[in-house]
Amino acid sequence: ITPAAFLRNLNFNLNLSMYNPAQYLTQANSIIVAMAISPRHGLSAFKEAGLMRYALIGDDSKLTNYITKTMAGEGIEEASDLSKSVDQFKRLGLNDFGSNLAMIDAQNTIGATSNRTMSNVSRALEHSRFFFNEGERASRLTAYGIARRTFADRFPDKDVWGREADNWIRVET
Repeated sequence: ITPAAFLRNLNFNLNLSMYNPAQYLTQANSIIVAMAISPRHGLSAFKEAGLMRYALIGDDSKLTNYITKTMAGEGIEEASDLSKSVDQFKRLGLNDFGSNLAMIDAQNTIGATSNRTMSNVSRALEHSRFFFNEGERASRLTAYGIARRTFADRFPDKDVWGREADNWIRVET
């Protein structure tokens, strides 16, 4: 790892994460922007985002049924739609964090090393970004919901779960 990458990582971890709850609000601030850009779908997508977050955690049929009932009439009509949404969200790479953030070096938080101590430090720093990552995830889930609904409105004859939709939603998110 270069000295510049090390300093960038250190600065990011010290100033933007390290178990800082305020980072959740800072990162989730994009939700307001997304809702302002698309007021028609913003509220439904925001409601769905919290419920989809629970669906991302596990594969519980009772939870899926509850979420489906809660979202009826707002873009999630069946349990299979929720599963398809979660799968599409993951397939688009929107649930991936870490090396896709410009502030975090793609090799490792501390650097590519086999040293067990440094590996543990890297793991601890990764866990310290919890609030940062969850705020970012909330924004991504909301933007994804807006983009999926917008695609369905604009292209009613096309499959919202297909490859063409994937490409369109990825760009819009």
